[in-house]
Amino acid sequence: MEQHDPDPTKARLHALYRFVMDNGRLPKVHEQQEGVAVGFWAEQCRQQHQQQQLDHDLAAALQSVQGWDWQPQTQALSAVFEQGLRFVQQYQAMHRGRLPKTRTNKRSSTTELESNATAVCRQLMEQRRRGVLTQQQIDHVSNTLRGWRWDARVRAPPLNEMIQLLQDFVQRHGRLPRQYERLPNGFLLGEWCAMRRREYAHGELETDVADALSNGVPGWCWNLGDTAFEHNLEMLKQFVAVEGRIPAQREEHGGVRIGAWCNKRRLQYKQGSMPPDRIAALEAVDGWWWTADGMPEE
Repeated sequence: MEQHDPDPTKARLHALYRFVMDNGRLPKVHEQQEGVAVGFWAEQCRQQHQQQQLDHDLAAALQSVQGWDWQPQTQALSAVFEQGLRFVQQYQAMHRGRLPKTRTNKRSSTTELESNATAVCRQLMEQRRRGVLTQQQIDHVSNTLRGWRWDARVRAPPLNEMIQLLQDFVQRHGRLPRQYERLPNGFLLGEWCAMRRREYAHGELETDVADALSNGVPGWCWNLGDTAFEHNLEMLKQFVAVEGRIPAQREEHGGVRIGAWCNKRRLQYKQGSMPPDRIAALEAVDGWWWTADGMPEE
């Protein structure tokens, strides 16, 4: 029989700590600890963190876990999707085919399975609303979960309309949409673009969609990180040209928190995860330093 826990987040965090202590590594998506699906939960937290939806206190607690990283595991997005559907199916099998209620009293006690299944259902609805589910995933949910109904009012525009919307956005703003930017009707245009890039990176994007984006949207790129780095590097060079020094932590230039950006690049360098071409590009900036020992004297 499943145990009830009024604070499932605390229980999951405790189980994650125990898993790392026992195994010396982070869990994979399918792994459990003390009856808790810690791998699945950890991957959900990573996705929420990428979407800037994770509670700050929980993010800080996860950051303290030995070896923790925010990078989703390879193939984890599809693995989490399938594991989530299995949780809902298990719940239905135990409750005569009934889907879990997505509106529940937060103070009520729930089982680990019910908590997981409820979270999955809420997440599926939210992902559909944001336009980050593929049509294949939408159809798969409808065919897999008995009694499942999507909100018919929530629909992503057809591809040809989406291309036109992106063209209009670029014409107005001179750039591609950022992940959090949305249409007047609430549809997350930037997140839709981010989802298409993830599908492209995993080889899952339909050829006609990839061609339409590449050929129809001015300035479209599949690796937005490269574009952001080049833009911020240019802001850094402009700052140095005007001020004659590398920016401090809190300084901004051209709408970019350029000092904080520099500190993040130093941390990335320290962790050994920065590509050689970016290292060379930063070291070419007059006065650049990686460590406090390398700071120029006043």
